[in-house]
Amino acid sequence: MLIIVFLSGVNHPNPQWGRLWMIKPLLVVTLAGAMGGLYTYYLQTLLGANGQRRIIIALISILGFIVAIWLGSVLGLNGNLWN
Repeated sequence: MLIIVFLSGVNHPNPQWGRLWMIKPLLVVTLAGAMGGLYTYYLQTLLGANGQRRIIIALISILGFIVAIWLGSVLGLNGNLWN
């Protein structure tokens, strides 16, 4: 949803991008979010979650998910909105 809101603000896209320029950012950011979720799942499954360890794993998972979304946004918008 975040990338859709960001892309909907483009009024007049560059004609060099092609007609279907929105597909790349939508796919890349979605896959990055999925990888961030997979990272979270593996951290919780492999390291186990008990007591204080659960809080540390949750913080690392949130940080990893934010990094994955950020990198996906940069890679998805590279060549379109960020030249």
